[in-house]
Amino acid sequence: MKRGPLSQKDKEYLDKNKDKDVQSLAKKLKRNEESVQKYLNDLVDTKSTKDITPDPDPAKETFLSSNLTRNKKFGAVVMTENASMISDEIRKAKILKGTPISGRYKNAIHIIKPTENNQ
Repeated sequence: MKRGPLSQKDKEYLDKNKDKDVQSLAKKLKRNEESVQKYLNDLVDTKSTKDITPDPDPAKETFLSSNLTRNKKFGAVVMTENASMISDEIRKAKILKGTPISGRYKNAIHIIKPTENNQ
């Protein structure tokens, strides 16, 4: 019997042959039946949690969030110039409405050359 964690090659074999019985898989890999069963259980658990978690509804996406750039591979979101301008406009509108905004962000918008319309 092999000891230690399953290798990547073992995991790939188990992924391809998960419909076979545990005894034959363990015998083929020269592994303990409990470790093979544990991996198969984890495989089923992760698959079921992926199925339960709904993907965000694209119809509910706001105009601002549609202007953000996303990289799903690395889990990164970057604010584009358009998204920045939209958020500035939203902040200005909130200030004009009298919606409470943190004092930290109240004067965060800087206008380089103020004109009569920008004040």
